[in-house]
Amino acid sequence: MKSFAKLCLLSPVCFTWLLLGQASKRPADLVVINGRVYMPDSRQLTAQAIAVSGDRILAIGSEREIARKRGPSTRVIDAKGRPVLPGFTDCHVHFLDAS
Repeated sequence: MKSFAKLCLLSPVCFTWLLLGQASKRPADLVVINGRVYMPDSRQLTAQAIAVSGDRILAIGSEREIARKRGPSTRVIDAKGRPVLPGFTDCHVHFLDAS
């Protein structure tokens, strides 16, 4: 009976672990390569590429690291050495309020 109780307690943990493992194996929807990706929370201030799936940033790193996140339907954008600022923001100004 105790082993059944342990199994019931561990099942949600194992299920979550399996889901997270599968999620990390899914290919990215979007990959941006050949950029200067800004990383403010890192010792290294820039990286070369970024992978995005849905509304989540999967990874930021070298083009070699991000290439592993590509799939057959992944959209690839060449940033041509330009800056890339990861984040999903709304950047607009209401003219009368800002003047």
